[in-house]
Amino acid sequence: MSVQLGSRLKQKRKEMKLSQKELAEGVCKQGQISRIESGAYTPGSELLFELSKKLNVSMNYFFEDTVSEQEEELVEFKTVVRNFLVHRDYQGLRYVYELEYNNKHRLSVANQLYLEWIGGLVDFYFYDKKKEAISKMEYLLEKLESSNLFFLQVSNTLLNFYFDVNDEELFDVQFERLIEKTDNFQPITIEELELKIKLQYNISRYLWLKKDYIQAIASITKAIEFCRSHRSYYSLPDLFCLLGNVHEELGNTESAKQHFRQAYFLYKLDANRQMELNLERYIEEDKI
Repeated sequence: MSVQLGSRLKQKRKEMKLSQKELAEGVCKQGQISRIESGAYTPGSELLFELSKKLNVSMNYFFEDTVSEQEEELVEFKTVVRNFLVHRDYQGLRYVYELEYNNKHRLSVANQLYLEWIGGLVDFYFYDKKKEAISKMEYLLEKLESSNLFFLQVSNTLLNFYFDVNDEELFDVQFERLIEKTDNFQPITIEELELKIKLQYNISRYLWLKKDYIQAIASITKAIEFCRSHRSYYSLPDLFCLLGNVHEELGNTESAKQHFRQAYFLYKLDANRQMELNLERYIEEDKI
């Protein structure tokens, strides 16, 4: 990884007719540039971010078409992280994050940025360092390309943070940006497809929480149609359950019952026993 990074850094520097001294100015020592270009030193994410800005390229420029051994090693770590996030187990998340953080210097820049994201989640939800976590996430977002899949994940996290600390002004700005990015995002892989559906659900949920019921129904319906057109059941029961909640608050009892029953059926197919039982009790007790 260091050799290719150094080679691309040197190539781009020469294209821009910059000396090592000129590239290093205001960023680092000239000797560090020399060591990076020779493959003897791998810079951290912050230094590489500053260098990429001076060279007018994205950080991805240095790593395209490469997969490091460390990236392969993080596959299992990311699977564990995903499970902790689904179950909102932030104690478990903190434990695996701090174990992996000790090896941070050996990882690619892309995976260092991923760890920064996890660190922000741990700070916010486990240590209750909300201000620090928000600053960390805002700074992380500046390092990413807006077309990047990870950019959307971090944007969604930052939106959640703003909502949880009741920062309405920043929430509204981030909310509008996320809607635009989500609408323009065209998924190719299954992971990208599921992320888009997750973002659509989150946007719909916030519209409901803001009591913008008409827009919430339109957003949920759009997400459901997106799932159907792509033959995906990902988050579909959650979307029908959310649609039931919106109709219930509008006093549309029959519509609410219909959507809750659809959600119940899908949760049953998905073997989501907890949500199945919750809705079963709700329907049987005729709370709607």
